[in-house]
Amino acid sequence: KQPTKATEKWTIRKHTALFPTDAYGTIEFQGAPHPYKAQYLRLTVESNPADIMDLFESVWNVPAPKLIITVHGGMTDFDLQPKLARVFRKGLLKAAKTTGAWIITAGINAGVVRQVAAAVDGSGSVSRVRSKIVTIGIAPWGLLKKRDNLLGQDAVVPYHPHSFSPKGRFAVLNNRHSYFLLVDNGTIGRYGADVILRKRLESYISEKRTLGNGTRSVPVVCVVLEGGTCTIKAVYDCVCTSPRVPVVVCDGSGRAADLLAFAHQYVQEDGQLPERVKPQLFSLVQFVFGYDDEAAEKLLEQLMMCVRQRHLITVFRLGEDQKQDVDHAILTALLKEQNLSASDQLALALAWNRVDIARSDIFVLGQDWPKTALHNAMMEALINDRVDFVRLLLENGVSMGNFLTIGRLEELYNTDKGPPNTLFYVVRDVVKIRDGYRYRLPHIGLAIEKLMGYAYKSSYTTEPFRSKYVLYRNKLKKLRKQNQDSTRDSFISDGYVTPLANPDNLVTDSVLAAYSGNRALSHHILWRSRRDNPASNFGIMAPPKPVAVQETVIDIENESLCSDTEKDMDDFKYPFNELLVWAVLTKRQEMALCMWQHGEEAMAKALVACRLYKSLAKEAAEDYLEVEICEELKNHAEDFRKLSLSLLEHCYNHDDAQTLQLLTYELISWGNETCLSLAVMVNNKHCQILLADLWHGGLRMRSHSNLKVLFGLFCPLTIFLLEFKSREELLLQPQTAAEHENDLNDSSSSSSSSGTDSSSDSDFSSDDEFQDNEQDGERRRNSAESTQSMNLAGLFQGRRKRTRPHLKDGSSMSNGGNTTSTHEIIEIANVNNILAVTNGAGTVFNSPRSHARSRSIASIQSRTSQQQQVGITPRKTPPKQISTSKKERIIHRETCSSLTNCVCGIMKGKNLQRKFDSSDHGNKSAPPSLSKMVTIAGQSVPHMRPIKFRRKMYEFYVAPITTFWAWAITFCVFLCCFAYTLLVRTLIRPTWLEWLVFAYVTAFGLEHLRKFIMSEPESFAQKAKYFFNNTWNLLATLAVATYLIGFGLRLDVKHKSVRAIGRVVLACNSMLWSIKLLDFISVHPRMGPYITMAGKMIQNMLYIIVLLFVSMLAFGLARQSITYPNETWHWLLLRNIFYKPYFMLYGEVYAGEIDTCGDGAWDTHIEKGIAISDLYNGTRFDETCPHGYWVPPLLMTGFLLIANILLMSMLLAIFNNIFEKTDRVSKEIWLFQRYRQVMEYESTPFLPPPLTPLYYLWMIFKCIKTKRSCTANSKLTTKTNSKLFDFALKLFLNADQVEKIHDFEEECMGDLAREKDYERSTSTEERIHRTADRADLILVRLNDLASKESILKTTVRNLDRRLEIIESRQHEMLDYMRQIVNAQPYLIQKASQPDSGSFSLSSTQPSSSTDEHNQANLSHTTNLTNLSNTDYLSRKEKKIVRI
Repeated sequence: KQPTKATEKWTIRKHTALFPTDAYGTIEFQGAPHPYKAQYLRLTVESNPADIMDLFESVWNVPAPKLIITVHGGMTDFDLQPKLARVFRKGLLKAAKTTGAWIITAGINAGVVRQVAAAVDGSGSVSRVRSKIVTIGIAPWGLLKKRDNLLGQDAVVPYHPHSFSPKGRFAVLNNRHSYFLLVDNGTIGRYGADVILRKRLESYISEKRTLGNGTRSVPVVCVVLEGGTCTIKAVYDCVCTSPRVPVVVCDGSGRAADLLAFAHQYVQEDGQLPERVKPQLFSLVQFVFGYDDEAAEKLLEQLMMCVRQRHLITVFRLGEDQKQDVDHAILTALLKEQNLSASDQLALALAWNRVDIARSDIFVLGQDWPKTALHNAMMEALINDRVDFVRLLLENGVSMGNFLTIGRLEELYNTDKGPPNTLFYVVRDVVKIRDGYRYRLPHIGLAIEKLMGYAYKSSYTTEPFRSKYVLYRNKLKKLRKQNQDSTRDSFISDGYVTPLANPDNLVTDSVLAAYSGNRALSHHILWRSRRDNPASNFGIMAPPKPVAVQETVIDIENESLCSDTEKDMDDFKYPFNELLVWAVLTKRQEMALCMWQHGEEAMAKALVACRLYKSLAKEAAEDYLEVEICEELKNHAEDFRKLSLSLLEHCYNHDDAQTLQLLTYELISWGNETCLSLAVMVNNKHCQILLADLWHGGLRMRSHSNLKVLFGLFCPLTIFLLEFKSREELLLQPQTAAEHENDLNDSSSSSSSSGTDSSSDSDFSSDDEFQDNEQDGERRRNSAESTQSMNLAGLFQGRRKRTRPHLKDGSSMSNGGNTTSTHEIIEIANVNNILAVTNGAGTVFNSPRSHARSRSIASIQSRTSQQQQVGITPRKTPPKQISTSKKERIIHRETCSSLTNCVCGIMKGKNLQRKFDSSDHGNKSAPPSLSKMVTIAGQSVPHMRPIKFRRKMYEFYVAPITTFWAWAITFCVFLCCFAYTLLVRTLIRPTWLEWLVFAYVTAFGLEHLRKFIMSEPESFAQKAKYFFNNTWNLLATLAVATYLIGFGLRLDVKHKSVRAIGRVVLACNSMLWSIKLLDFISVHPRMGPYITMAGKMIQNMLYIIVLLFVSMLAFGLARQSITYPNETWHWLLLRNIFYKPYFMLYGEVYAGEIDTCGDGAWDTHIEKGIAISDLYNGTRFDETCPHGYWVPPLLMTGFLLIANILLMSMLLAIFNNIFEKTDRVSKEIWLFQRYRQVMEYESTPFLPPPLTPLYYLWMIFKCIKTKRSCTANSKLTTKTNSKLFDFALKLFLNADQVEKIHDFEEECMGDLAREKDYERSTSTEERIHRTADRADLILVRLNDLASKESILKTTVRNLDRRLEIIESRQHEMLDYMRQIVNAQPYLIQKASQPDSGSFSLSSTQPSSSTDEHNQANLSHTTNLTNLSNTDYLSRKEKKIVRI
């Protein structure tokens, strides 16, 4: 309002009043193809900063800032060096994008704001891309042109900044800002209001706002580019008033920035300038701003107060450091603020996602990092999907085994950070979801089992893990109860606490935070309405503090809740495996790739990830989610499939033998599966080598293998003419758990029987001992799910075992100064074998690798003490293997005790020692039985030994190819007998041939029942789904069931009709058995793909059959009802609907029945000559022909067009498409079928029906024997029952052997990574990219040179012009001098007054002297002129050189 009196001075306090804002809405900047939109608000200078932040976050939904970059500088346009401008824009944009910063400027389209706008514009021309960069303009309301147009509530204002006149003191808004705060203090045409509110807002953010919900405040940094006195005042406010704000000054931008940089460079430790520098700075201030001495002195003093805070000012000089950029200067300036600790600096770098800052400035040599800080950082990096930080932390000493605990892993699953995923849908299918549900690891295990297949057993659902998890939950409840009073408030306000939180609040903010909120719902795909509304009940979904789980819940630090044995135990044996599964389930592909590259079991991890991704894609498709999600998951699965194949190829090229072991060794952490059983890459040629080897079992055949096997079956004597593998080669093949247990038992029993004669036979050589050990001590098994060993081992291998000789106690072998007995080497191997794999009761100890190693080491130590008593010197062991903890020794004693009880005393005392002595451990780089070596004169050479005749018989009959032909031949015999019984007359009582067929079918059904019962899933529903997923199993079940029904009806001797029904059922049943014949034929590489094609065609034909059914129903029903209107109900009428229409599809159109009435009338007309009209109008015609008789022929026409032409053509087209697709991949299809067949016949007993029940009797005997042997240890009974009939194909390796496999795999991973990096660096795309970067760099330098050249040309041109002026003036001066010299004699002569005589006499001499004097003057003048020109030119040249 205006002053009331003319003499009254206008003031803001007296002449302004506050009202609710009348100007807010959206500005649409015009002038571009699409308008740029920005939110704006008019507010007073006294507005509360808290209300402003609430406006940003609640109304405008701006993400909370992680950094505030406030830019100060010139308010008028200024010229900036092109290179400095480019570097400034690039650095500012990078700092804003990577850190999630807010950029605050004056918002006016002039001066430094233009540079900021150019930087934002560099992010892309799309407004959606720029909207991710928050740019806030705080401008004075009274300085805007046509500000009245902005008045209005929720107004949408078209804004044309280029239409305003550039003249005048008013300004326009910049169109590259997202939000505007228009500050009004009542003044018009003046700055000031915006500066005050801007400072208050920045101070509030720096003091009151925090990162997330933690305690670390949001950092603020000031960037200075050019500027005037107001900029120096702003820098003074930043560094000299509280809160202190670090400042980054861009040297070379001009005016205030250059003055600050100059003063900062020369200021001394006492805050003063050198005496020679201060006058220069004073004169510069006067020159730059045009101030007088008094004003310049005040500004200089303010400038000196700024640079005295040297630690808060960072000067960026272009070209000073090639690696330094503006963004680097901004972030390092913040790190130097207040001397933050290394942990705080790391937390800030994590919040900004700047791994380069952390690598170069935080992780420096000599830095001592506490474990808690690194663990907090790792948790933060995992939650926020900071893959580069995870790699950096792993490089700098973070142990993932110590880091990953049960609580931390659960928190990772329950965090609402990261990309949206479909895990919620999967868990919802296996667990009942309630309000407040949080993911739990056992529930995650159920979800994993669902995705992997019901035969897979997740480690989270095993009894050992459940026990550990229950213990963890009990500890958590106990700790919660202890801290109930101090944590009551935390239950109400659960929030995410950053790793920089106060350590005193670890218990109060962490334990209870982990159990509040509905976390799981935030994972599913409907994240579009993000649940951060504080008014909602779901607002407490933020994850708890990461460190809480480790520090309080998992009781790493709590001595009262940890036993001595638990402190040294990791929750997870392979933490990278667990993190890879977490990353896959939460759809963090880059994190999953990182976890795949680290840790062990890379092959298995890639296969599991591929399988999980495929299942997730299927789940997403079934839930009708976006197509992009399904495609993305499928692409991720394909990436891991390619990685697994590339790793397999590399491993095989490196070492084929170890690669085959890698494919078949038991994966304890992956449900006791093998890489081969995951069945993702069985079409690979290297897997096929293994499958071919398994298919032939112990036979070595290169050609005509089927004929050789058939000859062996029909003429057993030819078996001995076949070629078999050696013992060493058989030991390289996988075996079942039962066979491995038999090997151990046989070795133990044989060594026990030889104990009585060991003293008398101890003089045998070590070579003989090795040979006898191999001949009698061990057996092998060659397939995945085989059980033949249980019934055929006793048939082909006698119970008599040869006595093994032993070395004397004092005998030893020299090895580099250390003596090692052969018994010692063998004992080490067998201790590891027994403790790592199945015991005599069939129980497998799934203990972690470290525990297995500790148990084997403990046994070595105990054995070493015994050897030292009898004078045997053991081989030296690495120090880290010798040291064992109390926990490891306790576990060793308990495990050994349980194992001894389970095998019922077979391996006790000396028998246990002799059992250990029965195998070889000469080469620790491979399994003890995988690389047998004979030591001769200090050299190791392979010793390949053939198997005996009895073993040849055994290996022949248990080979899968032999089993296949035995079953195929007997099936053909059964089919012939069955056909004979159906073709001849059925007698009242069954014949012996019918009883033989019945016996075959019964035995066949029992075998399928055995496979169903012994399938891996536990529940009946899961078994049924897993078993009947195979179409052949479903067909065989139907065949057996219908045959038993038919045969049961056929047994009725009293009712002939019942027997006839039974005969019909058996005749129909014969079709199923005939189709079953295709299962045997599919083994053929040519026939197999065709059978697969037929199956796929039948599946696709069902859709066409539905269409055909509808069309036949439509036509047949109308035809039947019109043609036969007077029928009574019978089921035959339904048949007639489809009967003739169906045959019409094949061309049988029943021409005589199409139109009987019309054809009869026409024939009568031809024969009798009666008019057609008379026939149709006659009474007789009406009686014989129903009404509407002419309709069926019309309907038939349409039916044949649709069914015969359209639908049948469509069916043929589908069949052609299926054939083309299948034919292209026919080889792969057959390879996958081959894997199934190999596994199937490995699990099938050799004895075909009807002899198969003999095998079951042997299995029952073994089961009873095992149960009786394990009654002493009821704790192992459950494991024994679950593993007694585990027929999976595996290599059972101990901990050391598994470690060797892992080492080999990791070496291949490293080589593969290096090869990929080299290929990537040498690829055409990478070379083009590098060439483009270098071309861009050359272009930039050429542009700089061009600009410098232009400046130099201008300077040289000015110099030439000035030189020309100087030369012209010199010529004028020389002319004047010449005139003066020429006039001098005349003047001298005129001045003299002598007589004429004397005058003539005297005038002669002076004339010559005068000429000499004049010449001397002229020469002196010329020299002075030349000297001056030379000095001038030299000075100009020096100036040019400086430029």
